[in-house]
Amino acid sequence: LCRILRDIYEHGKKVGDIYGARFSLLLHYRFAFYSGSEKLSILTKTYQMTMEKFLKYKTEGQYFIAIDISLVDSLTGCESEPYAALQGSEFPSEESLLSYLKSRKLQQSLVLLYLSRFMRSFWAGDYVEGHKHFELAEELPSFKLPTVQYLHAMFYRGLALFQTYREGNGEDYFEKGKSILETVRRWEPNCKRTFQNKFILLEAEYFASSCNIVASKESYVLSAKIAHDNGLLHEQGLAYELYGKFLKSIVEIDDARRYFLMACNCYSTWGAHAKVSALLVEQELTMADQIEEVIDSVVGDKHGRSGGALV
Repeated sequence: LCRILRDIYEHGKKVGDIYGARFSLLLHYRFAFYSGSEKLSILTKTYQMTMEKFLKYKTEGQYFIAIDISLVDSLTGCESEPYAALQGSEFPSEESLLSYLKSRKLQQSLVLLYLSRFMRSFWAGDYVEGHKHFELAEELPSFKLPTVQYLHAMFYRGLALFQTYREGNGEDYFEKGKSILETVRRWEPNCKRTFQNKFILLEAEYFASSCNIVASKESYVLSAKIAHDNGLLHEQGLAYELYGKFLKSIVEIDDARRYFLMACNCYSTWGAHAKVSALLVEQELTMADQIEEVIDSVVGDKHGRSGGALV
């Protein structure tokens, strides 16, 4: 789909469909982000170049780009200050843009901004704060438009609900999590490459919340494997991270540490260096631990290949 959107952009330029070309380019980058198919450092540069093109026309698309860049920045640790570039620095902060969007009732941009804030909170592990932003987006009529950010926000929301429940915040979170699990279960047959690992990871969280240790362990590992096989590196890392949290909660500390480090390796490759730093601090790990895990992983892969050849 990323390639198709890029082709639409190129054809749009040739025939003079500037609006269609620019919007296709924006969607191309957004799909690249959610699919994990581009390193975040590359996306940051291309987003910034695209914003310069959008600023010439002063359309709502420039708000979309600024919001997308802020989400990427939260993972990489870069400080691009995308809002300062909007319409001659009319919006020096995200709050000023939010006030403007509310005054103009630009619902699509509002939904995107609230969901971006939700996802930033999710990746930071602040699930309670994330729920507030998700619920603000949910109140708007355009919330359920079938966009790529809506589909992924639903996935993250389900994970956050189960996590919040296990933190002791009430049965209601568990029931809402089950509802999203059933929604993703219906989506999964339509596009297994996109939804299979997501469904299984939500199922792992459901099993973990239901104290089914064996089933949850199997599902975490299977979700990570499917994500890896489908090239969803960031979601492989997410499965490892959540598995690490679960193992830590049942006091399997050594295994938890190992999976946290495996998650860091996935996130590092993706380019989410701020996420890696936060996870290392949160779990009291060090960069030396991460390097050691990388070495162990490489050595393990070599031994695995050698073993296979001998058989």
